[in-house]
Amino acid sequence: MILLDTHAIVFDAIAPERLSGRAARTIERAAADGSLACSDISLGEIAMLAASGRLDLGVDPTLFMDRAIQARALSVLPITPAIAVRDAQAEYQRTPSAAMAPARHPRAC
Repeated sequence: MILLDTHAIVFDAIAPERLSGRAARTIERAAADGSLACSDISLGEIAMLAASGRLDLGVDPTLFMDRAIQARALSVLPITPAIAVRDAQAEYQRTPSAAMAPARHPRAC
């Protein structure tokens, strides 16, 4: 399973030229075999970025996310209680997802 981060979801949907060739090929292969996923917290980040004006999606954020999920048949993986607690206890975090990224979905690695 390939777990897309927030940037990969956005770039794949609205600026695919910003993805490396390797990343684009990996996304294509994973989408074709149904093994592409994202974390639910990435959807929250997209919504926050759009609401703050830091990200212009060109459409309503809900519509953007629904389309991105449908276009790639993304599985949306939930945060677990253990990961939430680990994040809350992290010494350094720029954003909640940055601190959780390495351990969020071990089965996706």
